[in-house]
Amino acid sequence: MIFSDLRSSVQESPSFSTLLKAIAQHSSVQLKGVVGSYTAFLEAGLSSNYKSILIVTDTDENQWFIKSDLQVIHNQEIIHFPATNHKPYDDGQIGDSSLLVQRSEAIQKIQDSSSKIVVTSAEALFEKVAPPSQINEVSIRISRGDEIDPEKLREQLVDQGYNPVRFVDQPGEFAVRGGIIDVFPFSGEYPIRLEFFGDEIDSIREFDASSQRSISFLNQVNIVPDLTNLPDVAKDSLLSYFDEDTLVVIEHYPLILDVLNKKYSNAELAFDSSKKDQNKAPTFLYCNAESISNELAAFKHRLFAGTFDVATVEAFSIPLHNKPQPDFHGNFELLKKDIESNSERGIKTLICCDNDGQEKRFKELLGAIQPQFNYELRVESLHEGFIAEELKIAVYTDHQIFNRYHRPK
Repeated sequence: MIFSDLRSSVQESPSFSTLLKAIAQHSSVQLKGVVGSYTAFLEAGLSSNYKSILIVTDTDENQWFIKSDLQVIHNQEIIHFPATNHKPYDDGQIGDSSLLVQRSEAIQKIQDSSSKIVVTSAEALFEKVAPPSQINEVSIRISRGDEIDPEKLREQLVDQGYNPVRFVDQPGEFAVRGGIIDVFPFSGEYPIRLEFFGDEIDSIREFDASSQRSISFLNQVNIVPDLTNLPDVAKDSLLSYFDEDTLVVIEHYPLILDVLNKKYSNAELAFDSSKKDQNKAPTFLYCNAESISNELAAFKHRLFAGTFDVATVEAFSIPLHNKPQPDFHGNFELLKKDIESNSERGIKTLICCDNDGQEKRFKELLGAIQPQFNYELRVESLHEGFIAEELKIAVYTDHQIFNRYHRPK
């Protein structure tokens, strides 16, 4: 069984049909008894019914686990919006520029994509961003054949925060050589080369910064600055980029609120200790639990998941009765007995192996597949296993069998 088959089984199940009806009829729905990576299969399945899905969890680490699971299960690009990990009002901290680039790129993709799955965390939502209304004003859209004064374009790039260099090497840089302007935007994997014929854009292409070889030719390009750090702009939360028909999946809601409360309190303390006359107040830069909670309440479709009861929200509950993967502590005798027990109940055991070597090891230790010993090995990576009795399938992960930490891909 491959994950596309399992996803289809999830979508064809009676409980999934019940879930779809509940989401359509109720603004808030709570999933109970959903464990492990089964939530990701539900989220992937729901993408067939909802063009825009936003998944919010508590920490950036959990965000990466969700994204990793969805990339394995789903054939659609997963947009992730990370936190910057910057401490409020800490001028001495050296920021991670790659995270700033990822945030800008995510915002651009969210705006440009009609069909999308976006994954983020409370840690990422804490930091406000430039509102959607500002994006068109600060972006530079260039098409082949456009008449553009190269000198004016250079001035615009400087105004956007791009640094002039001899050769572009990282996002936020541009270089000028004769009738060529190279720009490494804050969104996109490759730098852009604009070739001029006088004041006319003769060609636009992506290229590899190391080899200088062309990657692809483009008819149009959208050059954006660091969208997460525009000065003197009233900021909003990332939630402002989604319309009210977006399906919002909220995992571990009480923990989300707790993260936001703690981070905002720390920001207020840091602001009080900083040079207030040189810094903007926390309300301008950051989101607290109350503001995010109010914004989430405005969406028409909210699905709450996780192991915590939603005490602060009235929600229609749907029990799914999944079970977590048992603890084996690396004991293959326990694993064999569990596979036998599953087989007796008509449940097939699917074991996900991180690599070919692990798959070979399991084959040697588990032995032949039989009707009373029904299992399958797959070289796939999931965060957490589960038992879905409704589907007659138990999905286990090798890192949980051996009690190892799982690093998302």
